[in-house]
Amino acid sequence: MQINFILDKKSQIDLIYLIYMLDCKLIDSKTFNEKVAFYETVSQIDFTKNFYYITQKKFLDNIFVKSWGQIDGLNSYVIEFSPTKIDYEEKKIFCGRLWVEKYFYSNSQKMNKDDEFLYIYNQLCKWIKKNTKYRMVNNGKKYISEKINQFLEKGFTVN
Repeated sequence: MQINFILDKKSQIDLIYLIYMLDCKLIDSKTFNEKVAFYETVSQIDFTKNFYYITQKKFLDNIFVKSWGQIDGLNSYVIEFSPTKIDYEEKKIFCGRLWVEKYFYSNSQKMNKDDEFLYIYNQLCKWIKKNTKYRMVNNGKKYISEKINQFLEKGFTVN
């Protein structure tokens, strides 16, 4: 499941506060090998990074790492969070997204992920829908925060 959005920085910070309120942690997508690198505060978040993973501590035993050290997003209990990025020089906006896989595979059998885990994803999506408008931009409909309209009016394009 996936939701695409375009959020201004303040809205993204508010979304991260919701992540923390849901008792979740943000994990660096690049440094998960032997030790989990958690981001405990909003000030630690770099909005220029490609993505983070979201999970709760109780699901850490359900995070699986591929042989090269990257989290297996398909089979792990993680939600991928890609922040919106704005390139001010090129006047381009890159969509953010939340993505989660509802299923995992165990002994070649397709299994549903825990409802409590999927509840987190659904709550984040509800927040995005409540705090944005679903509108047409140059490459399709997106959930867009109100402040992003100022960029669009100044000629920024959405990629």
